[in-house]
Amino acid sequence: SYNPLAICTRAGYQGWVFTQKSTAQVCNGVVDWHGKKYDLQAIGALAGVDWTGGFMRHETFWNWGSLSCRLSDGRRLGFNLAAGVNETGFSENAIWLDGKMIKVDMVDFRFDRYHPDHSWALRSADGSIDLHFEPKGRRQEKTNALIMASNFNQYFGQYHGEIHLPDESIHLEGAWGLVEDHYARW
Repeated sequence: SYNPLAICTRAGYQGWVFTQKSTAQVCNGVVDWHGKKYDLQAIGALAGVDWTGGFMRHETFWNWGSLSCRLSDGRRLGFNLAAGVNETGFSENAIWLDGKMIKVDMVDFRFDRYHPDHSWALRSADGSIDLHFEPKGRRQEKTNALIMASNFNQYFGQYHGEIHLPDESIHLEGAWGLVEDHYARW
């Protein structure tokens, strides 16, 4: 079942931001890569939805973390964690376990912007998230066109640590996911 997180919040003096997020969704279809076909459902592929629109602040930044994985017992685990855009008394932070959404409080992203190979720490105010992220690669883009600018860094890598849910704690040891550090001026 599709159980997304969806919020609309104020941004700046007259702006607003709507976002809809979901992770660890079962997906189907076929990918044809270099002449070889991959049946996504047969290989157990998972997908995430990340849709945002609105009129953001003139200068905006965010940090973001995302995960979609299968646990050793076969359950689907995912999360969307963010700081910087919608965190004005609301958050777009949630965990999905087999499609059930569990809200997460504000998340603090600790990392060294000038040492991109160093690990990140992600911790939530409610104690449900206590993770480290080890970058393995990066996609980046830097643009400065006078009236607009963007400094975009997205890393793929592995999550390690604990997710504490109301009924259980889940230990992650090398689950693949993403983090992002982005500054934009529009």
